[in-house]
Amino acid sequence: MISTLNGAKGHSALAIALLFLALVSPAVSQDRPPSLQFRWRFTDPSQGASLPTCSPLGITVETFDPDAGDTFGIEPFYMIAYEVEGTPQTSLIGTDNRTLEYTVTHPVGSRLILNVVDSTASGGGIPPQLYTVVEGDSTDCVVSPPSDEPEFIVWTNVTEVVPTCTPLTFAIDGGVPPYSLSIAALDSFTVTNVTIPAGFDAFTWINRAAPSSQLAISVSDANGRWATGTPFLTTAGSTDTECDGRENSNGTWESLGLVRPDRPQASGSATGSSSSGTPRPTAGNSDTDSDEDDETSGGKKNNVGLVVGVTVPLVALLLGGIGTGLWFFMKRKKDKQVSEEKGVSDDEESPANGPSNITITPFNVDDAASTPSSGPTSAGTVTTKQRDGLYSATSPTSYSGSLFHGTSEGASSDVFSTRPVVNETVPTRQPKASEAALSSVTGSSSDYTPTTVSVRSGPSGQEIVIQHRDGGIPTISELPPPYVDQRRQE
Repeated sequence: MISTLNGAKGHSALAIALLFLALVSPAVSQDRPPSLQFRWRFTDPSQGASLPTCSPLGITVETFDPDAGDTFGIEPFYMIAYEVEGTPQTSLIGTDNRTLEYTVTHPVGSRLILNVVDSTASGGGIPPQLYTVVEGDSTDCVVSPPSDEPEFIVWTNVTEVVPTCTPLTFAIDGGVPPYSLSIAALDSFTVTNVTIPAGFDAFTWINRAAPSSQLAISVSDANGRWATGTPFLTTAGSTDTECDGRENSNGTWESLGLVRPDRPQASGSATGSSSSGTPRPTAGNSDTDSDEDDETSGGKKNNVGLVVGVTVPLVALLLGGIGTGLWFFMKRKKDKQVSEEKGVSDDEESPANGPSNITITPFNVDDAASTPSSGPTSAGTVTTKQRDGLYSATSPTSYSGSLFHGTSEGASSDVFSTRPVVNETVPTRQPKASEAALSSVTGSSSDYTPTTVSVRSGPSGQEIVIQHRDGGIPTISELPPPYVDQRRQE
């Protein structure tokens, strides 16, 4: 009876021990971090850093601790390929760790950071080098990059080098919050994953990575979609990565003073964050300007210079033309005024109508004499009153010669004056004196060449013009004095 009880106690103790071991062994394996559950590698040992497109590549998963051999990860397995400056991709590589294969579907020329994860999100580690995609037997499987203006983008305020303990800001545009931010470093077993709560679209991370590390920063949204523009940065500085007093923090574009830039191109630029549209803080970061921003600024300056260089001469020519036109217009207007004033002055200086304003111009041609007068007395007709006036103007001695009615032989139609004509009122001669004067005139020497007398009347009064055909001194005959008759009459 006692032996039976002792046997039962022995079996019970063994069962308890086995049960304890069964419970403790998984717990021991779970004590390791999730990123240290397994390792992965390409099955082909000769596989280099160039990965062909659309060609299946074998993947081998091994336990993290070969001596223990207690875990190989939990199926299924996935390959996460972080495309530098592009869009990451997550690919299913199999459900059996002995038959895993990875097919590259990124565009040719892409640079990739690779990491294999299992169904629990445990990672197998990141190799120390970047992989470059090359063209394989086919490119039919290649996934086209997003459009030129992708809807979901991540930016960073640092372009190339990140010193130790330096704040690194990431800003997100698009997607569905909350966001998950992943920081993957080459030759690292861990990937830093941070959840950005809803209501925030930016995150400030303190760089605690070892110096000379290369980092790829990627963002995914609540639907598992990856953002475009994965920045690729290099760390530098001190090996002291404690960074006491500095903490990571959530934020927004506005709270961090960031300005949303233009949307970037999908992929294919030379540097990571410069092509991904790095946001510009409004103050405090002098080293965040990218090469692309400098080129854009230079292009704008060149355009401004071109516009100024073309516009200024055109404006100058236009103003010069307007000024010249105004000058000519004013000059022409002034000349016209001067001409009008001169015409008025000439009119004022011309002879007025009436006998008292007659101008005496000896030996000048009278243009009006060439035109027949419309008055009652025509050229060549001398009235008694006119003759009396003539002799009265020249008395007591008058010209000797013959006076003829009409124009002498060979006389021109132009009329000249050899003596000034004076209009004055004279008393009417007595008939005797008139006859004496007339006989003296008619009885002159025949050697004297006849003189043409032209008489015209017009609006300015009567005018007598005498033209001589000879140049000598006329013979003067003595006339009987007319005073005798006047005295007798008295």
